[in-house]
Amino acid sequence: MVVTNSFDTLVCNKVELERHSGEGIDFLVIEKLDGKTSRMAVTSVFNYTVKGEWKMDNQTPLPLDEQTGEIIYQEIQNVDGVSSEELFTRAKYWVANNYVSANDVIQFEDRKRGVLVAKGNITTGELSGFVRHTLEIACKEGRYRVEYKNLSFHWSHEGLNHEYSLSECFPASEKLKGNSLHRKFVVRATNRMDISIKESLKSLDGAMRKPIQSDW
Repeated sequence: MVVTNSFDTLVCNKVELERHSGEGIDFLVIEKLDGKTSRMAVTSVFNYTVKGEWKMDNQTPLPLDEQTGEIIYQEIQNVDGVSSEELFTRAKYWVANNYVSANDVIQFEDRKRGVLVAKGNITTGELSGFVRHTLEIACKEGRYRVEYKNLSFHWSHEGLNHEYSLSECFPASEKLKGNSLHRKFVVRATNRMDISIKESLKSLDGAMRKPIQSDW
């Protein structure tokens, strides 16, 4: 079993509630896997839940470029029979529909060369955290390349703002040894980022494979 909230996780064999009537403080009594017991004041715990099945959070492997040391998501996809200009139009249309303000996020565009560069944020759901990124789409006849790069993780905790490049967060077990709280948040946040980027890559690929519809 596990006791978990947005701040911490404890794997355990058994959890019991120890009530102290009239004293205003109750405790969770947690028997850990090694047999040791831990007590946690309920008044200091936020939204704890107990689950019967659980796996320890493991950080999803991120695409690390060993030569540069940077985290970069890159795909090159063939779209046979579609011109560079049409792919560029589809890419720009996708950005317009997937970012809050396309005019603000698009940093560079060159229709002739088929290059579009945007900057935006991916919400992680951890401590108002987000991942800042650069999205670059390059179009050629019958194919395109997309990259998510310049990834940096931002969040706030106890009035302080924190920022890490993603290469500083992976693997979290090695890069954040001295701060277990940050490590837990980074693991969850980068896992959510990885899911979000992969979903975006899939969404973009779908958009690049069909003409823009204008049904009205």
